[in-house]
Amino acid sequence: MATGKEPGNPVPAMRTYPPVEHPVVVIGPQYLAQYPVELFVNSYFKVSDINGTLIFQVNSKLLSLHDRSFLKDAAGNTYVNLRQK
Repeated sequence: MATGKEPGNPVPAMRTYPPVEHPVVVIGPQYLAQYPVELFVNSYFKVSDINGTLIFQVNSKLLSLHDRSFLKDAAGNTYVNLRQK
């Protein structure tokens, strides 16, 4: 196990970010974090955090005329409608 104490094996430093004075809210303020959050997107268009907690999912209407998709939160509330131009 690397502890960073062995010669030639430094432990990478954690990035620190300055606080944002006026954050830009795209979806909603409940999704703002004061710290970095790692998000993952899997092949089922689900976005989860590092613990596997579902944050968003994209649902598609495959048989729709305009190929619409919907960005929904974990509770199923639609936040964004996506469509191909």
